[in-house]
Amino acid sequence: MCLASCGSSGSTQEFGADFAEQADAACQRVDAAALGTLTQGSHLAASLREGQRRGDGLASELARLDAPREHRPDRAAYVVIVSRLAALSGEAADAVAGGDQARLGEIEATQGPLVRRARELARRMGLRSCTPSA
Repeated sequence: MCLASCGSSGSTQEFGADFAEQADAACQRVDAAALGTLTQGSHLAASLREGQRRGDGLASELARLDAPREHRPDRAAYVVIVSRLAALSGEAADAVAGGDQARLGEIEATQGPLVRRARELARRMGLRSCTPSA
């Protein structure tokens, strides 16, 4: 995908702002949809499965965005983390459905460092809406 500043005399800073705006918009759409799912009284396992689906979609969308060169390594790392968090949401759904409290504890312990790293990457890329929570 080529943003409006592609091929123009626009600055790298403007290009970075466009990337951040698009990424933030994608995260806001996922957050709004997730909130709607949770407020519909869904069962926890079903909500976690939906979170997995939305996380996978977000990772795909962010991977397709044309990030400024200096943000590409951070974006790639961020996409990997979002994908991993989505997978963990699916694993948590399985653990909830199976009543596996020990596995839920392991998943929670795994999520914390991933979320902290994702927040750091989002901050470095100038993203405001893409800050996952544990």
